Amino acid sequence: MADQIQTYKVSCRGGLDTNRDILAQSTNSPGSATQLLNYEPSLLGGYQRINGFVNSYGTLPGEGPVLGLAVLNGIGIVGARKPLDSSDVGYSAADAGKFLYLWSGSAWTNINTVARPVSGSVKKIRFTKYNWTGATIVGCDGEDFAFKYHVDSSGSASYAEISTSPAPAKPAHASAFRNRLWLSGGPGEDSLLYYSATDDDTDFTAASGGGVINVGFNIVAIKPFRDSLYVFGQSNIKKVSGTTTANFVVSPVTDDLGCIAGDSVVEIGGDLMFLAPDGIRPVSGTDRIGDVQLETVSKRIQNLIKGHINDFTLDTFTSLVIRGRSQFRYFFDSSDESGILGGLRENASGGGMGLEFSTLFGITVSSADSGYIGKTETVVHGDTAGKVYNHDTGKTFNGNDIVSVFQTPFLDMGDTEVRKSMHNISVFLDTKEAAEIFLSIIYDYEDIQSFNPANFTIVDPGTSATFGQSLYDGTAQYDGTGTPVIRKYLSGSGRSVAFRFVTTGQTASHAIQGFVVSFGLGDKR
Repeated sequence: MADQIQTYKVSCRGGLDTNRDILAQSTNSPGSATQLLNYEPSLLGGYQRINGFVNSYGTLPGEGPVLGLAVLNGIGIVGARKPLDSSDVGYSAADAGKFLYLWSGSAWTNINTVARPVSGSVKKIRFTKYNWTGATIVGCDGEDFAFKYHVDSSGSASYAEISTSPAPAKPAHASAFRNRLWLSGGPGEDSLLYYSATDDDTDFTAASGGGVINVGFNIVAIKPFRDSLYVFGQSNIKKVSGTTTANFVVSPVTDDLGCIAGDSVVEIGGDLMFLAPDGIRPVSGTDRIGDVQLETVSKRIQNLIKGHINDFTLDTFTSLVIRGRSQFRYFFDSSDESGILGGLRENASGGGMGLEFSTLFGITVSSADSGYIGKTETVVHGDTAGKVYNHDTGKTFNGNDIVSVFQTPFLDMGDTEVRKSMHNISVFLDTKEAAEIFLSIIYDYEDIQSFNPANFTIVDPGTSATFGQSLYDGTAQYDGTGTPVIRKYLSGSGRSVAFRFVTTGQTASHAIQGFVVSFGLGDKR
């Protein structure tokens, strides 16, 4: 009996899914991925290979890893690193206590006017940013007084240590809420939350309106969300609401759940996300006033998340939000090159936004930040060698190839018992420049008895140029199409099939939006 020719269309969406059973994933989420490395959910559809990074900002003076970075309109890019000491090669007395630097356009300029020896036990310098009477960055390291760098409306800059009693001596976290600076106490006062007077981030006296609150557990993060300041512990979450000392109220959110990595708390899509013992959870507003929901949003990658939690100590955890892409990135250890990316995209049914995940590899991150300078979002990260990079830009990882992998679920096309003979595949791509993608075909759930054909190469010439707007033999190209569709003849057969797309070169980003497979449907045998 002759094979019946059929087609099967798949839109690439759903993100990485490593927790669903094979049959359900094939039926309900054929466009999801069983492997998704260095891809992100594209706002224009499909999975887009991430951009690279470039060492645009040289090496921050000092030794060890970059301890902190902050990007703020009105100031620019600020970085912190442990100062050189007398045992370091190249040390001079002029280096003593210099740890805070501002990128001046071609070099780093020291901006801390008070020497600050940074202990070797400092793993992070955490920044909070606000603009009450000018651009302000406040930093904490849990070993010394908080400090601030301020640029007023006239452009005059100043540095100060927040050391006047009763401000805490060794705060570990800072946040801005209700035009007050909030600092969590350091060793010995881990459960204390200090707040300053209104519009005065150096005055914590009660006479001026400052004060202190004992939340009853060790604080690992503080973050404002809507009309409250959320206070995270390892096993508890509380929130502070109110507007003045007279009506500040501390109320519990949960006593059964907490945040295991304080630096994982990020705001994205109108929610706070944080890393809990069982995965990534949001603090989401519900229809009832004052209520919140904390449902796990990382169930599709639960095993992956649990593995990272068990493998790393999380004391050098770094998070990064890229607002223009509606995504956050988690880097679990400063000495490791792996991470997890979460991006928002409209659900397939059109019912609101949902998170899709992928994995990252090849990026060593000890600190990171993003912010708008003018109308441009600037995204930066630092590494363990003190280098600072322009993140999310370029075609390479600072000159190294970007390896990307997208593997589909095993697709049975509705029947696990019928053999399908593959005829061809049409891959829908969105590219700006030429791209070369390797395509593998894998049959029958990777059964070793199955024959898999040799890899194919998909070569896309890139987006077409416009007549009258492009130069011959210039960077723009005259071949290609606006929405490339690359067709390849296939070989082999099986009861199920998966496709693996791999890139290993130094080409511009591309998006795999979907694909259509033509196949012959044989008899049941």
